[in-house]
Amino acid sequence: MGSSHVQVIHKEKQSVKIGAGGISLGKITPPAQERALKKIHEFKKTMDLMGVEISYATATSAFRNASNGRLLATEIFSQTGVKVDIIDGQQEAG
Repeated sequence: MGSSHVQVIHKEKQSVKIGAGGISLGKITPPAQERALKKIHEFKKTMDLMGVEISYATATSAFRNASNGRLLATEIFSQTGVKVDIIDGQQEAG
């Protein structure tokens, strides 16, 4: 059994205002979905240029609370190969 080693070569955090315009209605609007997909595609290009083999994105309350949050996470994975981990409130607070 080999040991694994994780090396952070780039770390970036971006807000795409995923809740703008619809989170009070319990959904992520199409424009917000487009912003999220565009940003993940940009991140994916950066990761590909850096030779990143494993990647994931973290989603917080907007994805948890939206009726279509899991669907968007699935679409992001489908389009980019980036797994979106929707974390719970305790993880988000920590």
